[in-house]
Amino acid sequence: MFGRFFKTVSVVNFSLGSNETIEAVDLTENVKMLAHIPIKPSQKESIGFTSIISYHDPELLVHTVDRFIFLTVTYEFKKVNQLKVERLLSTKKKEVAKKNNIDVDELAEQEIEELRERIKTDELQKASPTEDVCNIIIDSDTARIYFSVMATTVIAKKAVGLLQKCYPSLKVHPFAPQTVEASLTQWVYQPSENLPDRLSLGNEIALKSESDSRAKLQKQDLGSMEVTTMIDHGKLVHEVATIYQDRVGFVLTNQCFLRKATPLDLYYDGVDYEGINPDSYIDTYTRDWIMLCSWLTDFYEWLTITLQVPKIEYS
Repeated sequence: MFGRFFKTVSVVNFSLGSNETIEAVDLTENVKMLAHIPIKPSQKESIGFTSIISYHDPELLVHTVDRFIFLTVTYEFKKVNQLKVERLLSTKKKEVAKKNNIDVDELAEQEIEELRERIKTDELQKASPTEDVCNIIIDSDTARIYFSVMATTVIAKKAVGLLQKCYPSLKVHPFAPQTVEASLTQWVYQPSENLPDRLSLGNEIALKSESDSRAKLQKQDLGSMEVTTMIDHGKLVHEVATIYQDRVGFVLTNQCFLRKATPLDLYYDGVDYEGINPDSYIDTYTRDWIMLCSWLTDFYEWLTITLQVPKIEYS
């Protein structure tokens, strides 16, 4: 279910076949056919589109805010303890061998595999599912998709798979073709010269060297000698806490994703709450969603220019 803001933001560019665009009207029927069905006792996973406002309106699978398309994907999955499966299998093999008056080593591989699958099925039926939710904002004007989870997570990848069932020609591409450690490092190492005017530094940083030696500091003065010394010894900044225009604080990653995103008071000054119907979930949240989409567009357009992210034409 969509909240007022994304605490995590990852973004990808997308491309489609010639003369294709993603339109809410076109999406609706496909999304209905790909709606989430609750996981069954014997299933390992179940994924599909769900209402962006959950029980407030279970049928609202596709929603538009200005030009932006809102979707929600729910992913249920079960994990089976493989060590437990092998332990139960060992016991079961002994039982079957004894019943057939043969040694365990004489059991056929096919029979052993059938036993293993039956045990897995039994364990799946006992297991309680875990549920993940991914909120998605699609902007066809900029050819970007925003996720409320990291784009590298299983649910984000499966969400892309669902979208590709709706649009078989859909391809996703990294927002930044190359990671941006060099720029982040310059910002921290010489902020007076290199830190963009719209940003101020927070108090959290993660660094990594070419040998994969890592350091993560929290509640740390990023202008301290400790941080400078690490950079002098070859570590590059992979994540750094920043504040954008005094409106939103976040940890910016080397892939241009955001963690721990938090809207500040100045951000909410731009949201007009006048005339809202408090009994309507959509009406209550729409103003926040307009601001969220506006902010995401503004920030990533600015980041494109600031980091000189190349414009790539995808075929």
